[in-house]
Amino acid sequence: MSKCWGQERTSRRLARGNGAQPTLSEQTPKQSEHRPGIRVKTARRQREMRFLAIRRIVSRERGKTLSPQKPFTGNDGRVYALGGMGSDAAPQALVRVYDPARDHWQPLPPMPTPQYAASAFLKGNKIYVLGGRQGKLPVTAFEALDLETKSWTKYPSIPSRRAFANCAMTEKCFYSLGGLQQPGPHNFYSRPHFVNTVEVFDIEQGNWTKQSRSTRMREKRADFSVGHIGGRVIAAGGLGNQPVPLGSVEGFNPTKRKWESLPAMNTPRCSCASLQIDNMLFVIGGVAQGPSNAVEALCDRESI
Repeated sequence: MSKCWGQERTSRRLARGNGAQPTLSEQTPKQSEHRPGIRVKTARRQREMRFLAIRRIVSRERGKTLSPQKPFTGNDGRVYALGGMGSDAAPQALVRVYDPARDHWQPLPPMPTPQYAASAFLKGNKIYVLGGRQGKLPVTAFEALDLETKSWTKYPSIPSRRAFANCAMTEKCFYSLGGLQQPGPHNFYSRPHFVNTVEVFDIEQGNWTKQSRSTRMREKRADFSVGHIGGRVIAAGGLGNQPVPLGSVEGFNPTKRKWESLPAMNTPRCSCASLQIDNMLFVIGGVAQGPSNAVEALCDRESI
């Protein structure tokens, strides 16, 4: 398998290794030199304050208007928008569909669990919604909207409560990855901490399994981008225990049952928008030292 990162508006490519190894295309855009100044007393407190500071930058950039969940296009060409955050910062349960032929938004049955920042996937005639947040609290709900019957179904909740986690979908499974683990009665930690957790929902069996240590992600990360290309689940960038956003990328090899390193992003960042088209995963914008305008794509060349 050959994978590469492509930077928009550049044709310059740097080869690494032989033809079977990933290659990298890069053009680093100018980044803001600004870095929030935060006084800290401990390494742990520094990581927490850094995480909150970067999130404040993201919130300021997005503004305080109604912020719907990331919309996506269905097989019928319609655009679906689910949940989101209202102008009062309250989580929303609204579900709407846009018909481009009629230039009209139509309401659909609201979600059973109001939330924002969740992961949504279209599979068959159902939209699956996993995780998300309600204020500072992570949501573990796993629900699906049947587009034919216009009804919601609840599935077993995500096993662990993690903020800024992310989810991916394959042909047979849903993956809930990483995040910021919240303190709880059974947790050793008294503060939120980054994790490399991997939890898998088997669609046929209808249950969640928590993976062994050998199948956890290589890096502890939160607020990162995910995708599924070339038969592998991809985790890119995000925030971890380092003093700056991550640029590392890893993919889960289902044959070897382990995560493997992939070419790093040219611009390390978190809080990115992502878009998957065929076997290309686009990572758009986000936060590096400040707001970033980088647009990069990880592609599986064998599928192009």
